[in-house]
Amino acid sequence: MPVVSRSDCTELTVTETYEFTFRNNGSNSAVVSAVKVEQNGCTNNDLATRFAELAAAEEVDDSAITAFNKQIVGDCTDATLNTFLETKGYKYTRPE
Repeated sequence: MPVVSRSDCTELTVTETYEFTFRNNGSNSAVVSAVKVEQNGCTNNDLATRFAELAAAEEVDDSAITAFNKQIVGDCTDATLNTFLETKGYKYTRPE
């Protein structure tokens, strides 16, 4: 996954309907008979804002927060860019 400063966010609401058939001979079956998918924008349509909400509600663990922060880095100042590039063995110099 590329490192980015910001990402849009979409939440899905999925509703599924199942039909179960139970037979005396043991040949039971289950079928998904309907699926409804709704797309909704997250808070401010911003993945970082939504992830912060999930973290505050303790719905994600520390390892997920660490992984998230490695990919969604926020405002990309020269200092942020240099710090990131140094972890990859590069150095950034702004053109004059």
